[in-house]
Amino acid sequence: MTPEMLFFRAPPGKKAKVDLTLYNDDRVPVQAHISLRGDEGKTPWLRVPAQAISLSPGERRRVTLRARAPRGEGERTVEVVVSMPGPMDSEVRIVRRATLIMTGTERYAVEVGSVAVRVQNDGAEVTADCRNTGNMRVRWMAGVDLTMAEGEPATVFQEGVTGPLDPGETGQAHVTVPLRGRAWTGHGTVRIFFREGPGGTLQVIKTFGPMERSVQ
Repeated sequence: MTPEMLFFRAPPGKKAKVDLTLYNDDRVPVQAHISLRGDEGKTPWLRVPAQAISLSPGERRRVTLRARAPRGEGERTVEVVVSMPGPMDSEVRIVRRATLIMTGTERYAVEVGSVAVRVQNDGAEVTADCRNTGNMRVRWMAGVDLTMAEGEPATVFQEGVTGPLDPGETGQAHVTVPLRGRAWTGHGTVRIFFREGPGGTLQVIKTFGPMERSVQ
């Protein structure tokens, strides 16, 4: 089934649609059923075909999913589940995440909370709490600058280490900065970078220090 992720964009009260493609790579016909999972207890926003979809061997079929953005703001997510018979009376399930972005209401914001530092093996392990205070899921990365007693700051950026943050969720950034025998003043800066939708990148900065350094 393609695509890997399903994105719908519409202002509150308006409609959107996305096509997905089902492919039968078996040698026998199959019946595929599409259902939704998650987002319980909220206003439904996505419709899928109620009837089973017949696929001949080697057949590809395009299916249209239709969404209507409810009143509200931010985004909504649900899982689209495609079920079909598997070998030996089993069932094969393919799951894709579907996201509705209610355009014109997006708010991207991240807040940096507490910062802790542990010095160990000539390196400073910096841990920072980061909370998504907006209404959109964000993907983020962390960087740390340590102010050294002499010379340039010691800087490390770690990309691809942190996972996405849903609205209201708190995650932790873990960044290890090599000291290389240099004296650290106990002061530094945490930098959190995250994307603002499909466009630019935003940055949140928090300075810290002097730290009570835990040395092991």
